[in-house]
Amino acid sequence: MSDGISWEGEAGARCAGRRTGLANVRALVEQAIATLKSWRILLRRLRCSTTRITSLVQAILALQLTGHARAVASDVRRRADQLPKSSGPKALADVVLREAEGRLSATLEGTVCCVQSRARLVRALYERLDRLEAALAPERVVPSGG
Repeated sequence: MSDGISWEGEAGARCAGRRTGLANVRALVEQAIATLKSWRILLRRLRCSTTRITSLVQAILALQLTGHARAVASDVRRRADQLPKSSGPKALADVVLREAEGRLSATLEGTVCCVQSRARLVRALYERLDRLEAALAPERVVPSGG
């Protein structure tokens, strides 16, 4: 079954990379929602205000995203170390990793803004990981259709 998208050539590779990054972020969000659903029983038994419950949920999401960001940053570092020192993708990965390190070292607040910031960081790290994997992939020879 075809989805009508041509996956040949450089543009197709970029689209496939974006799909992979989006799939990774989507899986992370689905995992967070599943965790929240599993906490539903505990949250129902809490005898506190809904504001307090909301704060707990935000803190849980922020902690999960922080752990995930650290794991993806480790993967990005591993992939970047496989590239030559003078490589452009390696230099960009180093910049992204320094930024990620700075953001992850900031105090975790457990607010909506903090959760959104961590989610954006995870997305940026996955995008960089996809680009590093594309840079590490051997050039594919596209046969001429003649």
